[in-house]
Amino acid sequence: MLRTGTVLALSLASMGITTRVLAAPTLDTVSASARDAQQQCHRLMHHDADEYEACIGMLIRAAGRNRAKRLGISYFGWVGAMNSARVGLPGAEAAAGRFLPIFRREQISLGISDDSLCTTVPGDCTVRLAQIRQAEAARR
Repeated sequence: MLRTGTVLALSLASMGITTRVLAAPTLDTVSASARDAQQQCHRLMHHDADEYEACIGMLIRAAGRNRAKRLGISYFGWVGAMNSARVGLPGAEAAAGRFLPIFRREQISLGISDDSLCTTVPGDCTVRLAQIRQAEAARR
């Protein structure tokens, strides 16, 4: 059975886009940026989804052209919003929907597989990868 990361790489290859295995420092940057976003923004989700989105957006803009940082921040933006949506917080699902295309664009540009990206934020990767597939299918 093909893994999600393999499917992504094969899909990209069919479009003439090659992927590469990333050095650990890139994934370390993604992970550290996700942790920073969690520390700075996640508590806001419990008060106001718009404030959470604004906080994540500010961090993304502050990361400038550093794609690994932008990926970590936007991926956590999606993960945090999805976790909040699971418990029914108002606005969380919409926030997650806005972060999905942002992190996917950065992920593809860096050539990071779904499996590798998932390890940068603690949690159940089987569930998270299924949520990504479900959310992307719903957007089509």
